[in-house]
Amino acid sequence: MSSSLRVSLAMLCLASVALGEPDPALRGRVEGLLGSYRTVGAEQWRALGPDAAPILASVVSDPAALPTFRARALAALGVVDPASAAPHVQRFLADASAPRPLRSAAIGAAPGVLGEQAALPLLRSFLVGNDRTLSEVSARALSRAGAASCAVLKSEARRRPDRESFARSAAACEARLRAGSQPAE
Repeated sequence: MSSSLRVSLAMLCLASVALGEPDPALRGRVEGLLGSYRTVGAEQWRALGPDAAPILASVVSDPAALPTFRARALAALGVVDPASAAPHVQRFLADASAPRPLRSAAIGAAPGVLGEQAALPLLRSFLVGNDRTLSEVSARALSRAGAASCAVLKSEARRRPDRESFARSAAACEARLRAGSQPAE
Protein backbone atom coordinates (compact mmCIF):
# COMPACT_ATOMS: atom_id res chain seq x y z
CA MET A 1 0.00 0.00 0.00
CA SER A 2 1.41 3.39 -0.93
CA SER A 3 2.15 5.92 1.77
CA SER A 4 -0.30 8.42 0.28
CA LEU A 5 -3.05 5.78 0.36
CA ARG A 6 -2.22 4.98 3.99
CA VAL A 7 -2.35 8.67 4.89
CA SER A 8 -5.70 9.05 3.09
CA LEU A 9 -7.16 6.05 4.92
CA ALA A 10 -5.89 7.32 8.25
CA MET A 11 -7.42 10.73 7.60
CA LEU A 12 -10.71 9.12 6.64
CA CYS A 13 -10.72 7.08 9.86
CA LEU A 14 -9.91 10.17 11.93
CA ALA A 15 -12.62 12.16 10.18
CA SER A 16 -15.24 9.49 10.84
CA VAL A 17 -14.22 9.34 14.52
CA ALA A 18 -14.31 13.14 14.76
CA LEU A 19 -17.77 13.21 13.20
CA GLY A 20 -18.99 10.67 15.73
CA GLU A 21 -19.52 8.00 13.12
CA PRO A 22 -19.48 4.44 14.40
CA ASP A 23 -16.35 2.35 14.34
CA PRO A 24 -16.22 0.59 10.93
CA ALA A 25 -15.28 -2.67 12.62
CA LEU A 26 -18.32 -2.44 14.91
CA ARG A 27 -20.54 -1.62 11.92
CA GLY A 28 -19.16 -4.70 10.17
CA ARG A 29 -19.92 -6.91 13.19
CA VAL A 30 -23.45 -5.51 13.46
CA GLU A 31 -24.13 -6.01 9.76
CA GLY A 32 -22.64 -9.51 9.93
CA LEU A 33 -24.98 -10.48 12.76
CA LEU A 34 -27.96 -8.89 11.02
CA GLY A 35 -27.20 -10.85 7.87
CA SER A 36 -26.48 -14.12 9.64
CA TYR A 37 -28.38 -17.22 8.63
CA ARG A 38 -28.10 -18.45 12.20
CA THR A 39 -30.16 -17.26 15.13
CA VAL A 40 -28.38 -14.47 16.96
CA GLY A 41 -29.06 -14.46 20.69
CA ALA A 42 -29.45 -11.55 23.06
CA GLU A 43 -26.04 -12.23 24.61
CA GLN A 44 -24.36 -11.77 21.23
CA TRP A 45 -26.07 -8.43 20.78
CA ARG A 46 -25.26 -7.32 24.33
CA ALA A 47 -21.61 -8.21 23.74
CA LEU A 48 -21.44 -5.46 21.09
CA GLY A 49 -22.31 -2.88 23.73
CA PRO A 50 -24.27 0.35 23.57
CA ASP A 51 -22.17 1.72 20.71
CA ALA A 52 -24.09 -0.65 18.43
CA ALA A 53 -27.37 1.19 19.15
CA PRO A 54 -26.93 4.06 16.64
CA ILE A 55 -25.97 1.59 13.92
CA LEU A 56 -29.02 -0.56 14.63
CA ALA A 57 -31.30 2.49 14.82
CA SER A 58 -30.05 3.69 11.43
CA VAL A 59 -30.93 0.31 9.90
CA VAL A 60 -34.39 0.33 11.53
CA SER A 61 -35.01 3.81 10.10
CA ASP A 62 -33.77 3.03 6.60
CA PRO A 63 -36.80 2.52 4.33
CA ALA A 64 -34.51 1.23 1.57
CA ALA A 65 -33.35 -1.71 3.72
CA LEU A 66 -35.18 -5.02 3.50
CA PRO A 67 -38.03 -5.26 6.04
CA THR A 68 -36.56 -8.49 7.43
CA PHE A 69 -33.18 -6.80 7.94
CA ARG A 70 -34.89 -3.85 9.63
CA ALA A 71 -36.92 -6.23 11.80
CA ARG A 72 -33.77 -8.00 13.02
CA ALA A 73 -32.21 -4.61 13.74
CA LEU A 74 -35.29 -3.57 15.76
CA ALA A 75 -35.20 -6.75 17.83
CA ALA A 76 -31.47 -6.25 18.45
CA LEU A 77 -31.95 -2.59 19.33
CA GLY A 78 -34.51 -3.66 21.93
CA VAL A 79 -31.77 -5.73 23.56
CA VAL A 80 -28.88 -3.25 23.20
CA ASP A 81 -30.77 -0.04 24.08
CA PRO A 82 -34.47 -0.43 24.95
CA ALA A 83 -34.95 3.33 25.37
CA SER A 84 -33.79 3.95 21.79
CA ALA A 85 -36.00 1.13 20.54
CA ALA A 86 -39.18 2.37 22.25
CA PRO A 87 -40.18 5.05 19.69
CA HIS A 88 -39.62 2.59 16.83
CA VAL A 89 -41.63 -0.13 18.58
CA GLN A 90 -44.51 2.26 19.23
CA ARG A 91 -44.43 3.54 15.65
CA PHE A 92 -44.57 0.06 14.09
CA LEU A 93 -47.26 -1.13 16.50
CA ALA A 94 -49.43 1.84 15.51
CA ASP A 95 -48.75 1.73 11.75
CA ALA A 96 -51.03 -0.82 10.10
CA SER A 97 -49.28 -0.17 6.77
CA ALA A 98 -45.83 -1.12 8.14
CA PRO A 99 -44.41 -4.34 6.70
CA ARG A 100 -45.44 -7.43 8.67
CA PRO A 101 -41.85 -8.35 9.67
CA LEU A 102 -41.43 -4.94 11.31
CA ARG A 103 -44.75 -5.17 13.10
CA SER A 104 -43.88 -8.69 14.26
CA ALA A 105 -40.50 -7.50 15.59
CA ALA A 106 -42.20 -4.60 17.37
CA ILE A 107 -44.70 -6.97 18.98
CA GLY A 108 -41.93 -9.30 20.10
CA ALA A 109 -39.84 -6.47 21.54
CA ALA A 110 -42.72 -4.58 23.19
CA PRO A 111 -42.70 -6.19 26.66
CA GLY A 112 -38.96 -5.72 27.11
CA VAL A 113 -38.86 -2.26 25.58
CA LEU A 114 -42.09 -0.69 26.84
CA GLY A 115 -42.54 -2.72 30.00
CA GLU A 116 -45.26 -5.28 30.58
CA GLN A 117 -47.93 -2.85 31.79
CA ALA A 118 -47.56 -0.51 28.80
CA ALA A 119 -47.26 -3.35 26.30
CA LEU A 120 -50.13 -5.47 27.58
CA PRO A 121 -53.06 -3.52 26.08
CA LEU A 122 -51.22 -3.14 22.78
CA LEU A 123 -50.37 -6.82 22.57
CA ARG A 124 -53.86 -7.85 23.61
CA SER A 125 -55.25 -5.94 20.63
CA PHE A 126 -53.00 -7.96 18.31
CA LEU A 127 -53.83 -11.18 20.14
CA VAL A 128 -57.56 -10.80 19.45
CA GLY A 129 -57.08 -9.14 16.05
CA ASN A 130 -57.81 -10.56 12.62
CA ASP A 131 -54.21 -11.01 11.46
CA ARG A 132 -53.39 -14.58 12.44
CA THR A 133 -49.63 -14.13 12.09
CA LEU A 134 -49.50 -11.06 14.32
CA SER A 135 -51.89 -12.75 16.74
CA GLU A 136 -49.53 -15.70 17.12
CA VAL A 137 -46.50 -13.42 17.53
CA SER A 138 -48.43 -11.56 20.22
CA ALA A 139 -49.21 -14.84 22.01
CA ARG A 140 -45.51 -15.73 22.07
CA ALA A 141 -44.56 -12.25 23.32
CA LEU A 142 -47.19 -12.40 26.05
CA SER A 143 -45.97 -15.84 27.11
CA ARG A 144 -42.49 -14.40 27.77
CA ALA A 145 -43.73 -11.40 29.76
CA GLY A 146 -45.03 -11.35 33.34
CA ALA A 147 -47.96 -12.77 35.27
CA ALA A 148 -50.52 -10.22 34.01
CA SER A 149 -49.67 -11.02 30.40
CA CYS A 150 -49.87 -14.72 31.16
CA ALA A 151 -53.35 -14.27 32.63
CA VAL A 152 -54.55 -12.47 29.49
CA LEU A 153 -53.06 -15.17 27.31
CA LYS A 154 -54.60 -18.01 29.32
CA SER A 155 -57.99 -16.31 29.20
CA GLU A 156 -57.81 -15.91 25.43
CA ALA A 157 -56.63 -19.52 25.02
CA ARG A 158 -59.73 -20.71 26.91
CA ARG A 159 -61.97 -18.42 24.84
CA ARG A 160 -60.38 -19.59 21.55
CA PRO A 161 -59.75 -23.34 21.81
CA ASP A 162 -59.42 -23.42 18.00
CA ARG A 163 -56.12 -21.52 18.26
CA GLU A 164 -53.60 -24.20 19.11
CA SER A 165 -50.78 -21.64 19.21
CA PHE A 166 -52.56 -19.84 22.05
CA ALA A 167 -52.75 -23.04 24.07
CA ARG A 168 -49.05 -23.78 23.49
CA SER A 169 -48.03 -20.26 24.45
CA ALA A 170 -50.27 -20.31 27.53
CA ALA A 171 -48.77 -23.64 28.62
CA ALA A 172 -45.24 -22.29 28.18
CA CYS A 173 -46.18 -19.21 30.18
CA GLU A 174 -47.68 -21.28 33.00
CA ALA A 175 -44.64 -23.54 33.12
CA ARG A 176 -42.29 -20.55 33.28
CA LEU A 177 -44.30 -18.95 36.08
CA ARG A 178 -44.50 -22.21 38.05
CA ALA A 179 -40.74 -22.60 37.74
CA GLY A 180 -40.29 -19.05 38.98
CA SER A 181 -38.37 -18.01 35.89
CA GLN A 182 -37.87 -14.42 34.96
CA PRO A 183 -39.40 -13.18 31.70
CA ALA A 184 -37.34 -14.15 28.69
CA GLU A 185 -36.10 -11.70 26.11
